Amino acid sequence: MTLILPGPSYKKEDTIKALEKHRCNVLYGTPTMHIDICNDLKKLLPEFPKLRKACKDFKVIVSGGALCTPALFEDIYNIFECKVQVKIVDKEGKMVNFGEPGEVWFRSFGNLLEYWADEKKTKEAKTSSNWFKSGDLMVLTEDGYGTIVGRIKDVIIRGGENIFPSEIEKFLLEHPEILDAQVFGVKDVRMGEEVAVAIKLTKSSTMTETTLKEHCKGKISYFKIPKYVKFVDEYPTTPSGKVKKYVLKETLEKELDSQKL
Repeated sequence: MTLILPGPSYKKEDTIKALEKHRCNVLYGTPTMHIDICNDLKKLLPEFPKLRKACKDFKVIVSGGALCTPALFEDIYNIFECKVQVKIVDKEGKMVNFGEPGEVWFRSFGNLLEYWADEKKTKEAKTSSNWFKSGDLMVLTEDGYGTIVGRIKDVIIRGGENIFPSEIEKFLLEHPEILDAQVFGVKDVRMGEEVAVAIKLTKSSTMTETTLKEHCKGKISYFKIPKYVKFVDEYPTTPSGKVKKYVLKETLEKELDSQKL
């Protein structure tokens, strides 16, 4: 692809001239830059058909460095007519209400086409109308912002209650003696699953399973308090450093099964 650098430093006038001259279709910048450009374009577009046509070529606008306001999103959408879509759905694929967690689906020019030579996996990941199922759980608020609260495969279902590990992890990490916390579910005959956690402590910590549970009481719901607590020095990880929660789960379940024998 071709990368256009309008000048040695940012000037909104130079950027707008480059958009018209080079017919770009991807724009990078900070929210402040986008606000400046959008404000100028709203004045210029009615009088410059060539510039208006150039703005319709855009496929994606990339922003970073700060949050974008809903008003800026609206301006970008109307001026550049980007059609990147996002929706949050339940298990049946129906959109959930604001404030309710659901799986986030994406549809844009950047979606994957297919898994190589794997039609089954492709159908699992994409709908017939090209929505990509991310596997991420998100909560969308009425101001237009979404927050990732975990992965669907990581959700613990204890006695019918959906428990998000990330919520418990965030709470535990506020404790000064806890360096890291990985929450996961283990199978249970009666409840379906129970909450477990593998914790790394500071070297000077004197925390025990009992004191950890006491710390949780009254601060998080009783059913979110880990039933099983493991203190570890290291986690099993992938080559990229991601914690293998399924290994933690399998290891603990084997330990629990052996204790029953």
